[in-house]
Amino acid sequence: MKILSYNINRFTQEKLDKILQFNADVYILPEIACTAQVRLPEGFRMEWMGNYEFKGLGIVWKSVSLFVEFVFDAKLRKFQFLTKYFP
Repeated sequence: MKILSYNINRFTQEKLDKILQFNADVYILPEIACTAQVRLPEGFRMEWMGNYEFKGLGIVWKSVSLFVEFVFDAKLRKFQFLTKYFP
């Protein structure tokens, strides 16, 4: 399983498209815009949290190779997630 983390400072769709070319299974993207402002290719999903629509923490994964269940603890403001990998 490949996991890529990249601070996508000042999000643009062009930056995201280039990052997705690395062919990772999971992308952890600080400072990405909210899901309403992001276009993901078919076969990808994203969970997002943040205080501003233009900047938050996004986790993107290939939905065809991973089953991901997210639990968000609002009090601690953190994600916990479980995955199953299907190569």
